[in-house]
Parts: sequence; structure tokens; C-alpha cells
Amino acid sequence: DYDPNEELFTAAGPAEIWLDNSHLVEGPNDANGAFSLKRPCWARIQNFDSLKYFKSRNLIIADAASDGPIVVRYIPIKNGKLGDVRIVTANHVEADLIETPAGGAELATLIASGGITYQAEGREFIGGTLLYDHAKQWMKVTGSESFPCMANGMLADEIEYDLKTDTIKAEVVGPGELRLK
Repeated sequence: DYDPNEELFTAAGPAEIWLDNSHLVEGPNDANGAFSLKRPCWARIQNFDSLKYFKSRNLIIADAASDGPIVVRYIPIKNGKLGDVRIVTANHVEADLIETPAGGAELATLIASGGITYQAEGREFIGGTLLYDHAKQWMKVTGSESFPCMANGMLADEIEYDLKTDTIKAEVVGPGELRLK
């Protein structure tokens, strides 16, 4: 549905949306940006109960269906080949978009909450909230009482992931040390 007074698009689910940017031509700076919609890629959003796009604010808000979390898959395409799949699941997602000079849209920030997972290239993060900043190529995962923070299966206070340098900053927490021979 579209409300022209509010400039609001609304989709009801459970449903899914596909984005096919596989036809785009790679530019010289396309290697930068883990989640770029300006380069060749596929993206798929599944299992949302409601999705709202506020056109005037370039804001997308989605809530999960009752049978499980929203699943976002992003697959970059490099030199005509599919790259590693990045998967984010959450019960609530808010995505701020910015308008590109060509009139398209690019992800600026994403906040996923209500219990999240992130999987990509041998990395798995679990927590209560995930914050992604596209300009900084930076991600932060924090835990909550209901959803403890974990980095690759280890409890952590929080996780900071620098996607430019592929470095993770996480202080693992837990009981004392265990040494095996």
C-alpha cells in the first residue's frame, strides 16, 4: 500500500523482497564497503510481518513474523562470481538510506534488535542488538539479558567489527582458565 500524504509504502507479510543489482557495473572503488547496494549484488529480505518505507525520511522499518526472525541475505558479486553470503537475522530492523548522486539509494546505517545473529566468512556473532555504519564500515553487537553476546561461540561483553581491516575487538568473558595437554 502507498499513502501519498505520508509518503509511506507498507508491505504486509509474512513475505519476502528480492533486490537484483547483479546488472550493475563494478567501479574502481567497489571493493570498499561490505554491504554496498551500488555494486553488483543480490539481497533478500524474508519473513517480515510488516515492512514500512518512509520515502521522505529514507527509512525502512521491518518487524518479524510470528514464526521466526527476519532474515536478510546479502551476496556481493565480484568479477561475475558470487561472493560469500552475509546473513543477518533479527526481530526488528531499522535501515537508514541515503540518496546517491545517480538517484538511487545506499544503506547508511542499520540497527537490528530483538535478538540478532550475523554470519559471514567464518564469523558468527549473536546478541541483542547489531549496529552497522556503512560510512565507517563498522559493526557493533551488544547483548541483553535475553540475548547474551557471543563471538564465534564465546561469551563477550560486546563485539566491535571493523570490516575495512577485518578485525574483531571483543573481550571474551567466562569462568576461569582451562588448560588441556
